[in-house]
Amino acid sequence: MKKILLSAALLLCAAACAPAPTNSTNTNANAANTNAANANSAAAAPTWTDDDVIADERAAWDTIKRKDWTAFSAMLAPEFMEVAPEAVFDKDGTVASVKKIDLTEATLSDFKVVKIDNDAAITVYTVTSKGTIDGKPIPADSKMYHSTVKVWRGGKWLAVFHQGTPSIPIPPPAPSAAASASPSASATVAAAVPAVTTSDVEANEKMIWDALKRKDWTAFANFLAEDQIEVWGTGVNTKAQSVKGISATDFSDFVMSDFKTVPVDADAKIAIYTVKGTGPDKKAFTERSSTVWVNRGGKWLALFHQGTPVAPAGM
Repeated sequence: MKKILLSAALLLCAAACAPAPTNSTNTNANAANTNAANANSAAAAPTWTDDDVIADERAAWDTIKRKDWTAFSAMLAPEFMEVAPEAVFDKDGTVASVKKIDLTEATLSDFKVVKIDNDAAITVYTVTSKGTIDGKPIPADSKMYHSTVKVWRGGKWLAVFHQGTPSIPIPPPAPSAAASASPSASATVAAAVPAVTTSDVEANEKMIWDALKRKDWTAFANFLAEDQIEVWGTGVNTKAQSVKGISATDFSDFVMSDFKTVPVDADAKIAIYTVKGTGPDKKAFTERSSTVWVNRGGKWLALFHQGTPVAPAGM
């Protein structure tokens, strides 16, 4: 079953998976995006609703179903990046790989939309689909959690980021494990943590993990926006659910690496990185993670997080 689920992850990333990962730091694309974001401030986004963002996401899937690769490419920003189980991909790799897809059916459901600001949003949803990729059938029992970050630019929505995570049911931790890691009295420590006012999202992300390592759950909660949501293979969590669930894990051996940053607009950036550690089941794991950071009133907060298990080589 694990192999099937990982295969589903390889086959069903909404923007698909490229034949080889990119090593580019997207320097030129990021610079172009910064210029575009500045230009964007002069042309405010129109009034939009959650339904508008959802309709745009459905339209992207429709371009794949009808194999309109030109239209699909036009829906992605130049600096677009995708997190998949086997690698982090850029726009060129993503566009090349969707041409291998023969998607006969795709059911998108359970949509959630989180507003970043007036010209950017995150949409989260689940997908089950039928068809083939490179002639190989998509597993019938596959299910994926997807997220896309969109920015209003040049009179239309463009995707700047996408991530897919296979649905992998995980049994809840044993009661004894949760009890042994119960939150410590951390209010005093948390009160000493200054507001995050830097736009260096890599540094901000490391501060979150430092709070987790010292079991300072209050400080961790203070880093999160009130409307924060989190996506794992087990589902989608609210801020309250995220804070409640972390005490079952010992984060002391977690190591982050391979950081990349994707600017969304003047008040939002995405941190992408790899994390290794030991899970509540006492098994070592490697995961690709992303966090959307937003500037709200001069304070940078984590608005969205998603984790995707890394697929073993050859899967």
